[in-house]
Amino acid sequence: QFGNLPPCIFVSIAETSDQINRLGRWINERCMQDIKLFREAGMSDLQVAINVSPKQLLDHSFFDDFLSIIDEYQIPHSQIELEITESQKLHLTDKILDGIEHLSQSGISIAVDDFGMGYTSLRYLKSFKVDTIKLDGSMVCDVTKSNIVQEIIRSLSALTESMNSKLVAEWVEDEAQFNELIKLGCNQFQGAYFSMPVTKNILIKQYENHTFQTQ
Repeated sequence: QFGNLPPCIFVSIAETSDQINRLGRWINERCMQDIKLFREAGMSDLQVAINVSPKQLLDHSFFDDFLSIIDEYQIPHSQIELEITESQKLHLTDKILDGIEHLSQSGISIAVDDFGMGYTSLRYLKSFKVDTIKLDGSMVCDVTKSNIVQEIIRSLSALTESMNSKLVAEWVEDEAQFNELIKLGCNQFQGAYFSMPVTKNILIKQYENHTFQTQ
């Protein structure tokens, strides 16, 4: 009815209406179906990030359900990255920390999304192993205009290097931002400067036509 909607619109609605767990399970299963298609197309080295809301982690069955769906579709755990977003404050209970640790030990990468503008960024880093930090897009938007933002990103780059983690800049929209982020030490990027979001079929076609690129 409404066409394609960005997650920032429907995820917050799902969280407040208590439908986020049901939606999350459906998304996880669809992701595994798509990854299976990618593997059949020869994209066996492509890692797919799956974003989860803190509210999903509070569901006692989340971690077992997540692993069972991955294993049902026989997806190597190394192809999965779990992105924990900071859309809501998350109280890190022992059960949640144990669940994250179990996923990490099984070979699934752990990422913190929207890092730097949420509730508990630094607490995440001291509480569990983080493989990827994804910079909040608002910092990337200001990277060519704010010396303070530049110093923050430079410091985060040094931090992630010492942790043997990746630093990903989101929302990269132009060459000036890209060049500045490289100078500050970012090593992975995503955003409209590289590609607008595409469907799985277009992604596979780009790969088959050798026009698929990553940064």
